[in-house]
Amino acid sequence: TIQDSKTVSSASAAMLSESTPLDTPDDWKNALDKAGPGILLIEHLNLNLLKTAAGDAFYGDLLGCTRDPRRTPSKTPHHNCGAMTQFHTASPETEKAIEEQGSQVWRGEITIAYRKNDFQKLCQRLTEFQKDPSILS
Repeated sequence: TIQDSKTVSSASAAMLSESTPLDTPDDWKNALDKAGPGILLIEHLNLNLLKTAAGDAFYGDLLGCTRDPRRTPSKTPHHNCGAMTQFHTASPETEKAIEEQGSQVWRGEITIAYRKNDFQKLCQRLTEFQKDPSILS
C-alpha cells in the first residue's frame, strides 16, 4: 500500500486504485481501524536482495527513499524513508551469499506515507516503470 498525507491508495503491479481522503484525525482513525490488527511502524527493515543496484533503483529511484550518505558504497545501504524508517538492503560484499540462498520476500503490506507533491512524483515514476520494468533490473 502506498499512501500520501491526504490519500490512501493501493498499488498492485504499479497500478493505483481505491483512494480514500484523509482530511481529519477521524478519517485516519477509521482508515487504521479498517486496516485491522498489525504493526504500525517498523523503524528498520533488513532485506536480502540479489543485487545492490536493484535495491538502489527500487528504494531510491522508484520509491524516492534517500540513501544514507554516511554509509560507504561497500557497506549495507540504508534507504531512508522519512525521519524514522530505513530499509537496509544487501551490500555488494554479501551478494554472492544471497545469490546462493535467494532473496527474501516480504509477505504482507508495507505502507509508506508521502506528502501530496511527493506522491504525485511517485505516480509519475510508477508510470515510467510500467512502460519499462527493466529500470529495476
